[in-house]
This record gives sequence, C-alpha cells and structure tokens, in this order.
Amino acid sequence: MESSDEMSVRLLHVFDEGEHQSTIDNLAIDGDPSLDELAARKSAVSAAKALLQEADFTTDIEGVKSDKPGKAILSTAEEHDVDRLYVYSRKRSPVGKAVFGSSNQYLLFNADVPIVVLPADAAAEYAPNRESLPEIEK
Repeated sequence: MESSDEMSVRLLHVFDEGEHQSTIDNLAIDGDPSLDELAARKSAVSAAKALLQEADFTTDIEGVKSDKPGKAILSTAEEHDVDRLYVYSRKRSPVGKAVFGSSNQYLLFNADVPIVVLPADAAAEYAPNRESLPEIEK
C-alpha cells in the first residue's frame, strides 16, 4: 500500500444549478467565485480536507456544476486517473431514490475503480467550525 507521501486526494463537490446559486447567496459573496472556491466552503469538503491533512495527505479541492452528479464524478475521476472513489451517502427514502435516482447507484454500476460508500455523518465529528474556513475574495 502506498504511503500518504505518495498519494494525493482530490475532493470533489458536484453542484447543481440551485445549490450553486444558494451557496453564493448563503455566503453573501459578491461577484462570481470559482466552483473550486465554493466547494472549499462546503462543510463536508472542509471536514474531509481537515481529516486528510491530519493524516498527511496532499489534497486538492475541485467543484463542478452538473445536473448529473454520477456522470460528473466519473468524468472527473477519468480525467484525473483516480484509482478509487470514496463517496458519502445521503439519507433518502426508497421513494426518493426511485423518483430522483441515486448517484451512488449510478457509480456502483458504472465505475471502473473500487468505490467505498461512507455514511453521511461519517466526518461530522471532524467538521471544522465556520470561522476556520478560508475567505473567498469578493
């Protein structure tokens, strides 16, 4: 197994149009911040980055906008030649999954690399407080 010195981790957050705009509105940002900057402000991404950096992993954060998150994840994975995926699950009812689909299900059926699915609250205890998040230039 590779050591953390030999591996880097790409943290990806996929925004749909509504979440992209609501993130900008909620953070009261003027202008047009990059998707990468917005992704860095998401609590799950911040928590994952803090945990990985604590374990001495090099991390890169990327944000993408897509209404098809599963396809966006696989496209990004292929672009960066990743060797495995770690994704978190959202709590959704069976009806919600049937109506809205499941990105994780899409990934499980279509990915060419191993996938680890984590529970949605797996990193909750590591979530940094909002004051420690990086500032986005306005």
